Amino acid sequence: MPIPPPGNPYSVDFTELSFKEGPPGKSPLEHYRIDGSFHAVRVLKCLWHDRLTLIEEIACPPIGPEVYPHNRSTGAIALAASVVGIPKSGPLGGGTYVPGTMVPIPTSNEIEYEYAEITISYGFLNIYFTGSNFFILEQIRPWSTSIPVPTGKLVWDANDGERVRLGGAGDQSFYKDIMGTEYEVTFYNINLVPPSALLLQGCCNQYMVGSLTLGLTFAKEYLLYKHFLMGRTISMGGRPTWKLSYTFVWRPIPWNKQWNVRADPSAWQNIYIDDGSQVIFHELADLMLLYPV
Repeated sequence: MPIPPPGNPYSVDFTELSFKEGPPGKSPLEHYRIDGSFHAVRVLKCLWHDRLTLIEEIACPPIGPEVYPHNRSTGAIALAASVVGIPKSGPLGGGTYVPGTMVPIPTSNEIEYEYAEITISYGFLNIYFTGSNFFILEQIRPWSTSIPVPTGKLVWDANDGERVRLGGAGDQSFYKDIMGTEYEVTFYNINLVPPSALLLQGCCNQYMVGSLTLGLTFAKEYLLYKHFLMGRTISMGGRPTWKLSYTFVWRPIPWNKQWNVRADPSAWQNIYIDDGSQVIFHELADLMLLYPV
């Protein structure tokens, strides 16, 4: 009997191959580990021409991803699928065997399949599912940089009380370290890449931005959009899609402030021109325009 999730949202009829219908270990197969991880496999059977529809509905929004139905409390979701075709007649669909051999001779150039045997793998992935047909993975990594400190107004504090001015020939260079965080957002299974992916590179956030799975928020002007990567992918239902990754950098100082070593004490400050206008190093933009719809 089919074992769909509550409400039976699937448009395709299928059966799950139990131990009676296949060799031992057929379906379901569960793996529990001492470290608390869990992995499961189910083997389903449906008509060959329905296979991609069934995989798409089980694994992808808005219906999927399906939570492992034999133990929903695990929270494991459908992550991968593999398909084996079952021919209409014989191993090669209409083929015959040469007596005394195991070599089939197909009677046509194309194999015809009647059923598909689909193996669905369930596990865990730190992803966020939107109300659309794509999902999001967020990651953070350490980030750091160093900026040179001008020495023209600096002096050494000598032991004898006399200060020695820096900046002469042969003086060493000084740098101020800045520690921050690189924040990466990857969209899977999207149909179109927003034009803002190109246009907003080098901009910082005009409004507060919140992460979807990490519980982080980034105040105005603290998050810089650096660049993006994109590539063609295939959805689990066989549709051509895009994978799109954005890289941002957060630092503990607004991106339009610069280090003023001459201030007392030294501080991060805005820079202005003679008419009082602030110098903008990174334009402000609504970074939510980067998110596909």
